[in-house]
Amino acid sequence: MADVIYCYPDTDILINKLDIREPKKLQKFERKLTMLRLLELIDQPMRGNFDFIHLQAIHKYIFQDIYDWAGKIRTVDIAKENMFCNVRFLEQQAEEIFGKLREEKYLEGLSRQEFVKRSARKR
Repeated sequence: MADVIYCYPDTDILINKLDIREPKKLQKFERKLTMLRLLELIDQPMRGNFDFIHLQAIHKYIFQDIYDWAGKIRTVDIAKENMFCNVRFLEQQAEEIFGKLREEKYLEGLSRQEFVKRSARKR
């Protein structure tokens, strides 16, 4: 979904720190760079309260090499494929989702099978 804030003019290519304007090339670099950051997080998990602020910090860490807006709440409805959430409901939905997780004690103590089942369900 193209946008004048997050995309290069007249394209649906996200403005990026590498100034890559070819979709497949950007996708390739994004995958490589984020994979490296994810591997770092496996070795050194990011500590936090597992709330929306913590999620934003994780997003910033993973995408910091590619996008200036990494970790920030988007200001317009934009998505690579399917829209996750309308921008005007992001904070409200995050509060609801993380509130439910908190109530369920962040799914601690569940078997692996139950954890996967519960974490994948729509809230």
